[in-house]
Amino acid sequence: MNAPDPAQNAPAAEPRSGVSLINVMIVAIACSAISGYASWRLATSSRASSPVVIVDTEKIAKAQIDQTLSKPGITQEQAAAAGQQFIRALNAELIRYSDAGVVVLNASVALNRPAGVDATREIAAALGVDLK
Repeated sequence: MNAPDPAQNAPAAEPRSGVSLINVMIVAIACSAISGYASWRLATSSRASSPVVIVDTEKIAKAQIDQTLSKPGITQEQAAAAGQQFIRALNAELIRYSDAGVVVLNASVALNRPAGVDATREIAAALGVDLK
């Protein structure tokens, strides 16, 4: 009698099912490439950004208060009225910037002041305030 052949008795190899590491890597690389390209396109798109200016409103207000209080014979009521008028004029000036599409940041919240974005002197001049 012949001995049974072990290769014949072994169960047939089942085809592998599931996802291979190669497939996962290909999908991950493709997703990464698409995401990187989309980010690059978004960052380099030709959308126009709004201009930004920084204004030191505290400096302007302090100079205006000093100018008002330095007037001889000014009463408390006159000083209060001048303060209210100044606030209305400052708000109107800032609205003019907003209407022109310019973003205005107060200097107290700005972390830096790149050259050319500080509009404090221009706004003070428009309000008739001398910053010295």
